[in-house]
Amino acid sequence: MFSTNTIYSGILIIIALTMLSCTNETTTELEIGVNLQPLKVGNYWVYHFNTVDDTLRYTVVEEVDIEVDGEIKTVNRIAMANLNYYEFNDDQGYHYIQRYESVTGEDSLANYSVFQYKYPVEINDTWFQDFDNDGFTIGDNTVQCISVNTTIECPVGSFDCIAYKVSCPETTESYYIEYFCIGIGRIKSISFHHENNSFDEKTLVEYHVQE
Repeated sequence: MFSTNTIYSGILIIIALTMLSCTNETTTELEIGVNLQPLKVGNYWVYHFNTVDDTLRYTVVEEVDIEVDGEIKTVNRIAMANLNYYEFNDDQGYHYIQRYESVTGEDSLANYSVFQYKYPVEINDTWFQDFDNDGFTIGDNTVQCISVNTTIECPVGSFDCIAYKVSCPETTESYYIEYFCIGIGRIKSISFHHENNSFDEKTLVEYHVQE
C-alpha cells in the first residue's frame, strides 16, 4: 500500500463529495515558465475522476511564509474543496509540505518538505519520497522518470509530458504514473491497483495558468 500522502490527490476525492462542474478550454499550445507545476496565485486545474465520474478543482489561493526544514520559506497554498495543500518549486523540482496545519503545539515534529518530482530530469533518474523525514528510505515510495516526451491526449488538447512512475517497496505490482507538461502542470494521473486489477484515472479538463 502506498505511503499515505503520496496518493493524496487520488484518494481524497472520496472525501470531497461537493464537486465542481467545469467548462473545457481550447487553448493547448501554452508553455509558460520553467516550473513543473506553476504555482502563481490564481492558477487552477480542474480534473475529471473516473472513479466518481465528476470533477474537482485545485486552485492556488495564496503565498504564505512558514518554517519548513528549519528555515522560513515562501510556499503556495492550494485549495481543493475543503482541503488545503502546501507546495513549492525550487531548482530541484516540486515539493510537498508534510504536516503543516495538521499537528498540535505539543508535537515535536516540525514542518518538512517531501521531494515529489525532480525537474529538470532525465529518463531513469530515481529518488525516494521520505515521508518520515528520518533519512531512511526503505519504507518510502520510489519515483522513477520513465519518459520525458510522452504525448497525452485529454479534453483540453494534446500535451508533451514527463512521466513519473511511483511505486512502494512493499509491492512492485501496484503503482501510479503522473504526467506533467512543463509550465502547465499535472495533465493526467493513472493508478493501478494490483489487488483488484483496476485503474483510477484523473484527467485535466480545464485549467488557467499565468506567467
